[in-house]
Amino acid sequence: MPLPDGYEGEFETKDLEPLFFDRYVIAKSGRLIVERKVFDKIEPPKEDESPDQDEYTRLAKSLLSPFRFIKETEDTNFHGIFTFSGYEIIGHEPDENNKTVLRPINKHHYYKAKFTDGQLVEIKIMGDDDHRLPIGSLFP
Repeated sequence: MPLPDGYEGEFETKDLEPLFFDRYVIAKSGRLIVERKVFDKIEPPKEDESPDQDEYTRLAKSLLSPFRFIKETEDTNFHGIFTFSGYEIIGHEPDENNKTVLRPINKHHYYKAKFTDGQLVEIKIMGDDDHRLPIGSLFP
C-alpha cells in the first residue's frame, strides 16, 4: 500500500497484539493481513539400525528438531486506528564525543491508519508531536 509521503521501508507498531513472529501487512486491497509463523510437529525420521552407522550420524539425527515453522495468513478484519512508524538513514555526521566516528542521521516517519469494518479508510502522516495515540483510542 503506497504511503502519502512515498516512503517505503520496514515499520513497527506497538498498538497491535504483540505476538512473536507476527508480521502485519496492509494489502493493496486495503485489508490488514497478519502473517504468522507457527510451529508444526513433524514426524521424526525412522531410525536406521544399520551397524555401520557412525556415532556422528546418530548424533546428528538425534538433534533434528521435531518441529518446523509454517506460515499462516489471516485477514484481521481490524476496526479502529493504530499508529506505525519507520525510519531511514539519510546521511552521517561526526559524533559529538568522538569526531573520528560518524553517526547516522535518521529521518523518522510516523503514520496513523484508520480501518472501518476491516477496510482501510485513510493513512495520515503524523507530526513528531502526535506520534502516539492516547490510551483507549484504538477502538473509538
